[in-house]
Amino acid sequence: MSRKGIYVMESDDTPVTDADLSQAPIKMSGHMAMVDALMMAYTVEMISIEKVVASVKRFSTFSASKELPYDLEDAMVFWINKVNLKMREITEKEVKLKQQPLESPAHQKISV
Repeated sequence: MSRKGIYVMESDDTPVTDADLSQAPIKMSGHMAMVDALMMAYTVEMISIEKVVASVKRFSTFSASKELPYDLEDAMVFWINKVNLKMREITEKEVKLKQQPLESPAHQKISV
């Protein structure tokens, strides 16, 4: 993973070694650092700022000069925020459509 620029480090910034991962009983902090590094490696391989921006362009608009993500973490937060905004928009439309028939004159009782 170090060839990809991802280093497996303990919380005190010491590197996790093979010996740390081979201890019995298990050295949980070393294993958690390894799992964290593996997740980061997967993210780096699967996600790019360009892919995130292309994905967001399919369902939303944004200001490239103000909102363009500058790193992977920012790109993920950008995507989550845009998805949340789109879901809010869809939900609000659905609520309005459900309320509309109830408010229309055809559904009101006519008293005679």
